[in-house]
Amino acid sequence: MVNVNVPLRNEAVRRFLGAFEHDDDAFRKTLDPEIEWCPIEENRVPLRGVEAAVRNRNAWLDTWEEHRLDVDEVVEEGDDVVALIHIAGRGRGSGATADVRFYAQLKVRDGKIAYIYDHEHRAAALEAAGFPEPPASAGRGDAGGQEGRFG
Repeated sequence: MVNVNVPLRNEAVRRFLGAFEHDDDAFRKTLDPEIEWCPIEENRVPLRGVEAAVRNRNAWLDTWEEHRLDVDEVVEEGDDVVALIHIAGRGRGSGATADVRFYAQLKVRDGKIAYIYDHEHRAAALEAAGFPEPPASAGRGDAGGQEGRFG
């Protein structure tokens, strides 16, 4: 389950996060047919289209024996959202633990997720989304102002 620990107004992003760990069809329904996703675990090589996004999500979910995925900060304006994602888990097979934070930049088109770019640093994500400074409505989590570095 994805835990959203701060206010999030954008309904399309809420649906995406709610469907992330559910069946493929529910997840597909949240995605724009021409989605472009640049995931951090794939060195931000763009994945294009719904089926590529589903494969990426499934491969990610299959990596974990157990995990927790939290949204600890949100900056949003209209169809542009930046979310601090915190993942903690234990790998399937290896038992290796991970504790990772990054900033997902999301764009919505026609009520569906059309673009995702995973940034290591908050400032880069905000700048890419066109937010030079967070709007007053930004939700702040317990990340303590970290820049989203791995570790």
